[in-house]
Amino acid sequence: MMTIFDYIKQFTIQSPKHIALMDEVFNITYGELGEIIIKGKKYYLEQGFKPGMRVCIQMENSVEWVIAFLCMLSIGCWVITIPPEIDQIYLQEIMRLTGAKHIITNCSLSNIKKSQLKLYDVEMPSGNGSGIFQLSSGSTDIPKICRRSLDNLTSEGISYRNTFDINPEDRILSLPPVYHSYSLGAGCMASLVSGASLYLPRRFVYRNALRVTCEKDITIMLLVPIMARSLANMYLTEQTRPRSLRVALVGAGPIAKDVNSRFVDKFGINLSSNYGSTETGGVISRLTPEPIDSIGRPMYGVELKVKDEHLKSCGFNHEGELWVRLNGMFSGYLDAESELDEDGFYATGDIVVQDPEGYIFIKGRKKNIINIGGKKVNPAKVEAVLSQYAGVKECAVVSYKKIDQEEGVRAILVGDGLNERDLRTYCKPLLNKYEIPSVFEFWKSLPRNELGKIVRDLLNKKVD
Repeated sequence: MMTIFDYIKQFTIQSPKHIALMDEVFNITYGELGEIIIKGKKYYLEQGFKPGMRVCIQMENSVEWVIAFLCMLSIGCWVITIPPEIDQIYLQEIMRLTGAKHIITNCSLSNIKKSQLKLYDVEMPSGNGSGIFQLSSGSTDIPKICRRSLDNLTSEGISYRNTFDINPEDRILSLPPVYHSYSLGAGCMASLVSGASLYLPRRFVYRNALRVTCEKDITIMLLVPIMARSLANMYLTEQTRPRSLRVALVGAGPIAKDVNSRFVDKFGINLSSNYGSTETGGVISRLTPEPIDSIGRPMYGVELKVKDEHLKSCGFNHEGELWVRLNGMFSGYLDAESELDEDGFYATGDIVVQDPEGYIFIKGRKKNIINIGGKKVNPAKVEAVLSQYAGVKECAVVSYKKIDQEEGVRAILVGDGLNERDLRTYCKPLLNKYEIPSVFEFWKSLPRNELGKIVRDLLNKKVD
């Protein structure tokens, strides 16, 4: 199959003056990008980088990040993406686990451009000869490390291209950093296999996001829930309302109905949803306005199964675990089993329901299910009930160990004027007795990562 470099070469020849990458500093055309990759490969080879090396990239969201990433892949290196905020102790541990010996913290385009090589002078690696090691999300301990090849990454880009009909006329604004798996697939890979233009802001400022959307005629905006809420809450006049936007895609979390409603009022389009994981890349997307509480249908090239606790396929409207298979999926964990079934399907760990129209609805996480004397409590159900209580701004439900070592239900809430007695009274007609939290705690805020996801492991530690 064609790799990302084959697509870049194609657009370098077909449309060399078309913009490929943009940020606050750089505007790089496809013609320039093709040349920079080859010159960058020569430059980094001269610096001692070799095929098979494992290299960390720790840079902010920018054109330079993409250039460094593509140059490493072109050599045949395996890249570990490191968020800039990661501290040195954690960084050293990741480097030890992955075997990485080098870290790139900046990319000098002026040095790269000194070479005189042309695109066709240098051979690119095979689709399995380089790729990326990504840290699986959702843990404050050392996570599993997923291995995704160049072919896997290219396939994910093709899946986004075909699902959203991305073409060279599109301009994609990736507000979440491209070093996260969602933006890497939906932004970087999708753009480069489509010949589209990608804008990478170095940090998220909602006013700047609006300005860029208008000035650059952005057609596709990538968001996470906290960013969508910020944009939905901002003041817009008829003159400042973007006209070019056709897709606003929210990944890494659910879309609240009130946020979608305000976003429609401000921007004139509904928020679309995207579901995926570090292991799989993008899997499911909802392009239609309804059903708003669904994550959507399978993306291009994705196969899925919903299995019950006995690993038998569920029918429509029955809860089960989501299993998926696709070309963009990871090729395994580093030093760990990949846990695929006999047909090559991966268990996502999410409990879902599929309706007869093919829409998927997330009901919770398998690993978060709480066992109360043999009865199963789904934290997502309890959270949905508590979030409707007046004064609750956000909440999370987790398990805890009682004195007798049995599990209990613990609710952590953020809000105004809350008290345990009233909450218990509210819950009684809405939840089974065993689902009502045994413990209610009131915090000032819930711990979240930079994408706005609740860091559940920190809920078991007092951070308030």
